[in-house]
Amino acid sequence: MQGRLDKIMDMVLFRYGSTGVWQVIQSAVKCMNPTIIYPVTSYTTFKGPRGGVFSTCYMLHSHATVMDLKSLLINAEQIPCVSIEAADGRLLSEEDELENNGIVKINSRTNVE
Repeated sequence: MQGRLDKIMDMVLFRYGSTGVWQVIQSAVKCMNPTIIYPVTSYTTFKGPRGGVFSTCYMLHSHATVMDLKSLLINAEQIPCVSIEAADGRLLSEEDELENNGIVKINSRTNVE
């Protein structure tokens, strides 16, 4: 096994610098034109649903709505979500389109102020 790894290092990594996998992933994401969202449970601490500061980031399709994010949070992540709040304090409707690189507050039953 070590011999095979050495051969790959010599034939690919030494000659080309990388395998190119990272460039392929970056190009695929760029073509997707995603909407990146950072959900937090508090705008004062910026803690995410998993506890750490900006601990969670979601990559959604372009023109994603609040409903898309809520269904992801509730169904895939099992994160209870009552409402989603914009940075200016407005509650967002389910039809509102999310801004790329946006920070939104997730209101659950435990953190509604």
